Formats: sequence, C-alpha cells, structure tokens
Amino acid sequence: AKGKKVILLMGGSTVAGNSGYLPKSEIAFKLQEKIGSGTDDAIVVNGGVGGYATDNQVRALMYLHLPRFKPDVVVFYDGWNDSTYLNGYRSTYGSGLRPGFVKQQYRLETINTQMTRASSLVGLAGRISLTKVLEAIDPLNLLQRLKPTLPINVLASGITDLSFHPESVNDYVRNLSYTDAICRREGIRFVHVLQPLIGIGSKADLSEEEKLIFAAQSTANRDVARGFYDGVKEQMKSEAIRNIGLEHYDLRDAFRGVSSGVYKDEGHVYENGNDILAEEIYKRLY
Repeated sequence: AKGKKVILLMGGSTVAGNSGYLPKSEIAFKLQEKIGSGTDDAIVVNGGVGGYATDNQVRALMYLHLPRFKPDVVVFYDGWNDSTYLNGYRSTYGSGLRPGFVKQQYRLETINTQMTRASSLVGLAGRISLTKVLEAIDPLNLLQRLKPTLPINVLASGITDLSFHPESVNDYVRNLSYTDAICRREGIRFVHVLQPLIGIGSKADLSEEEKLIFAAQSTANRDVARGFYDGVKEQMKSEAIRNIGLEHYDLRDAFRGVSSGVYKDEGHVYENGNDILAEEIYKRLY
C-alpha cells in the first residue's frame, strides 16, 4: 500500500458487512472495484464496525485510524444508527447523561483502542493483495459476531422509548463538524454520506419483500427517521455549515427508479444495492 492514496470508509454494520461475511458484496469492495477501473491508484479501507454511530467513529478516527492508515480521504457513511441512538437516548433518559454513561463510553473506547493496537490481524490485513481491500479489523467487532449482545455502542443500551428530538440533529451535525475540522487540520478530505433507509427515500417501486419490511416497520421508527433526516437536510443548508464547507451528500435518492429489491431490512441492502451505493459514492469522490 506504500505510495497509494488511502480512502477510509467508516460507518456501522452497513459498511462493516452484513452479507454472511462475503466481503466482495460490500460497499468497500464495490468502491475499490470502481476505483480500480479508473485511473486513480487508491486503496479503500473498510473501517466499519457494527453498531457504530458518529460519536464512535470520531474517536476511532482520531485514536486508531489516523495514526495507523494516514488516510488521504475519510468517508463517513451513516445516519441510521445516529437517528435511533440519539433520539432513543433522549427519549429514555432526557437531555442529561444517565449515571455512569461517560465512564462506560470512555471505558469501552479505551478497551477498543488497546485491543486493536495489540491485534496482529491488522498487520495481516495490510498484506492482502488479491482484493486490494484493506480491512480495518476491530477485535470488538469480531467479538460482537460471537456475542451479539456485546454493547458496542453504550448509547444503544437501555433504550426503552423512541421519539424524535430536534436536538438529536444538532448532536449529529456537531459530530460531523468536529470530524471535518480534524480532517482539515491533518490535510485530509472529509466526505459525509447520509445513507438511504426504506420508507423515507425515493424508492417508490418496492419489491414484495420490501413491502413486508415496510409494513413491519413501526410508525414511530419511521417518523423518527424522517424527522431526523429532514432535520439534517435543513441543517446542511444552514449558513454555518456552508461557511465551513462540509462536504455532504444525501443518498436518499440513490434507489430512485430501481424496481428490483435492494433492502434486506430497514437500512441494510443486498449486493445489488451496495453496487449502486458504491457507484454513487464513487461519483462524489471523483
């Protein structure tokens, strides 16, 4: 990888992989293929971790990925987890932090950092040449596969209620602004991509499977996601965000006109969906 441009793609399980551990079907690999077919000689690093939201991603970027990979471009692909976690947390606990929250979050991220630095798997991933995709292997992510109840994101633990809170949008955009500032300081291009979700995007022609997924989705969840996404859209048009020049793309229209099924649940998509998303991200990067 020496001398090559490094593109770090970060997000939750939609980036990390949700297709039976078939990396060739995921966004990072698809993006790598599209870059490889062009003139740019770049490597895509999959920095996704199941359950991660922007608060986790910012810390992982600062303490793990910047010193390890020294990326030229950082892409955050998210929205779904933040919508649920930030609003669920405020609905359950109010505006204040619940007892022990900061301590729990700090302890979890510290363990994550220590385990990842100690992992020899990272060095192994860096030597993979067949696919040219570097996986930012996170031991906590591996543990989560073995123990799904592991609280990767403390925001998600203990949530018992969910309703939309406009303050959640402020929290989200603040995390993105912090990330943009960090990247600018390091001379790194930061690109934010808001992921599409079933029911609030422009995919009007749903497959039979997608109709069942949509019908099973609670009205409360859909209203929270729609309120959150619409709030983000408005914030991104604000003078404050325009002034800092945050590079933001809303992919809710990515599946417009697609008649075949792409969604396997509210936000995870099949390989054909990841191919479309990778193409959309590629067009924004180049």
